[in-house]
Amino acid sequence: MFSRNRAEEPAERPVLERGYLSRLAESLGSAETGELLSDGMLELSDRLARLRQESAKSNGQGLHELVHNIAGVAGHMGLTAMSAAAADAQRSLREDQRDRTGIEAVLSLQDSSMNALRDYCLTLMPKAED
Repeated sequence: MFSRNRAEEPAERPVLERGYLSRLAESLGSAETGELLSDGMLELSDRLARLRQESAKSNGQGLHELVHNIAGVAGHMGLTAMSAAAADAQRSLREDQRDRTGIEAVLSLQDSSMNALRDYCLTLMPKAED
């Protein structure tokens, strides 16, 4: 229903897939979509903080599960670049639990992803009449 183009290479993916989010807003309504995305931003922020902490502890299995969850949450929120980076990190960890390059890539997208999503949420707010 709200498909994304999975054929793109992760490096080519936009930070935020606005078309997907626009279709979601058309289906659910602006208020509901804004609430859903706001809640998702909190959840994703918590998971990214846990990823940063777990990465420092070198817990390979916990990291694998966490980046898998981040890939899913980010993807459902239209954060295609972060979702792709998390999927890449998951594959890297599967091959070598000590490899942290993929995790660093995910964490490096946190600010740009959250800012883009916050800015999109602002477009969903009703316009104040003069």
